[in-house]
Amino acid sequence: MIQRMELPDSQRTEAWKTLRQKHVTASILGALPAFCCHPYRTPLKVYMEKRGLELPEQDNKVMRRGRIFEPAVPKAVIEERPDWCLEEVKAYFYDEQERVGATPDYWLFGDMRGRGVLQCKTLHRDAYEDDWLGGTEPPRWIVLQTRLETMMTNAAFGMIAGLTIDSYDPKLALIEVPRDAAAEQEIKDAIRSFWRDVDAGNEPDPIYGADSEQIRRLTAKEQPGAVLDASGFNDLPELLAQRAALKARIGHDTDRCKEIEDELRFRMDAAEKIVGLPGWNVSYKTRTVAGYVVEAKVRRQLDIRDVRPKEERPQ
Repeated sequence: MIQRMELPDSQRTEAWKTLRQKHVTASILGALPAFCCHPYRTPLKVYMEKRGLELPEQDNKVMRRGRIFEPAVPKAVIEERPDWCLEEVKAYFYDEQERVGATPDYWLFGDMRGRGVLQCKTLHRDAYEDDWLGGTEPPRWIVLQTRLETMMTNAAFGMIAGLTIDSYDPKLALIEVPRDAAAEQEIKDAIRSFWRDVDAGNEPDPIYGADSEQIRRLTAKEQPGAVLDASGFNDLPELLAQRAALKARIGHDTDRCKEIEDELRFRMDAAEKIVGLPGWNVSYKTRTVAGYVVEAKVRRQLDIRDVRPKEERPQ
């Protein structure tokens, strides 16, 4: 049975956060193993969160952009569709039995089919052109998010609005997400499968690179005297050799970048900037860099040393 929690204007109450922790919410649906299409979350991270491990979500530029500019999205929608009426939802819809929930952005009134829900996103121009295919198709994780919001609210349809943050020519992508019984069943099955794995302790495989923090937490402490016999892991020597070659190349590239930057500084002398180079903005100005203190950390350190014969090492 779907229940409703009313939310104040700020939305982010402690009770709301606590309740969401127990559920697969629309905003993270795309990170489930069945979909694995979320740009900011991985199946392993969501699994660890739902197993009770606290993984604090750090603020970032994308989140800050959303907080500042998302109020402009419904204004752009109304300008595009003056026949519609939007109303902020201010509620969390959830099903305790299925352990799923959603916090839609806006109700959409004025369509002959009935009440819809609107999901608002802010975009930079590159994302609009590349990830949203010029405003014609939103990323799958946002479609999944909107589809679950229509399911949880029994809306007649969903709508996605993506607004580019541009000083002179903001672009609005307005894309419908119709009700689709087969797609909705796929979502239900994915959520149930995910919770079965969580309850059984079936941990998803990590995505190396994206799951760095999760892997550090899972391997936070070593067992004194424990060793890993890698004699049967035929891929590890190749991986280590590849890492050594990459490290060597990074070193060479870093040195070359330093040489180029030194030459630019020397040529500029007392000049503040360079002109006459189409496609490049180069400046050399005095700036004050804020000081800071790095807090001490206690964690395992991965130490890799290349002890192969010199002729086998990358130069």
